[in-house]
Amino acid sequence: AGASDGLSRMLGRFLQLGDLPRPELDERVRARLSARGLTGAYEAAGLAEIISPANAGESAALPMAVRFANDRERNLLVHRVLTHYGFERPVLVWIDDAQWGADALGFVKQVLEAPLKGPDPILFLITVREDLLPERTVESALIGALERGGRTRRIDLSPLGAEDHRRLVEELLLLEGGLANQVFLR
Repeated sequence: AGASDGLSRMLGRFLQLGDLPRPELDERVRARLSARGLTGAYEAAGLAEIISPANAGESAALPMAVRFANDRERNLLVHRVLTHYGFERPVLVWIDDAQWGADALGFVKQVLEAPLKGPDPILFLITVREDLLPERTVESALIGALERGGRTRRIDLSPLGAEDHRRLVEELLLLEGGLANQVFLR
């Protein structure tokens, strides 16, 4: 996964970072976390590394460079930061097209398997195209493990009917009937 995928993209959007060069990204992450009472250098440097991994030249110029030993270590940091944000208000993590997201599903699995030390203010919403799962064995196994874990609930949704679909297009795009129908037909 690259900076435009999975956890890195989620964190960048969550912290409203935009597309910054790495030194500026580090400073912005530090400022965002500090504003929420997270002042540890490890948290800021670690999240910056997840969002945009530094190359060798950039690492040498950073005040603190973090390299994760494994995904578990990285996931612990992300979970800790999201939980901290969740004390102010619940955090919703939406994982769309999870059939292509082994990394994100592994994160969710780790969070849900962790012992609860108190309320965990994170809700995961995972959407999956089941027709694509047979060719995605890793993701399929992770989704199965999540379903068997006891802390999830599966909701099957069928496609919208034609009239409901047309009305959704009309209302979301704020289009009049004829134009909304043209968009719907495409």
